[in-house]
Amino acid sequence: MRRRRRYPATPRWQWCEDWPRCRCQEFVDHWIEQAKHDDDGITFEQFQSCTELLLYYLMCLASNCPDATARRWSKQQLETPFFRRERIRLIALGVPLP
Repeated sequence: MRRRRRYPATPRWQWCEDWPRCRCQEFVDHWIEQAKHDDDGITFEQFQSCTELLLYYLMCLASNCPDATARRWSKQQLETPFFRRERIRLIALGVPLP
């Protein structure tokens, strides 16, 4: 039987007061709109930037979101191999992660 990873509970005073209209969500909305209206697709650099922003968004959501369902979903996403590789890649490049 596999043990579930336990995350420390975030105190209410650390929750994001602006969610769901916070800056993190605005970044995600921007990329969604850009993907909808861009017929040529996105470049590799834009894709890399988008994945980094998404990684930061998921980390912010996992630690600061007042919605328990959104926190749980973002923690599940961060445990996928794709985002695990992204975190390792950014750490190897010396990018500070929250």
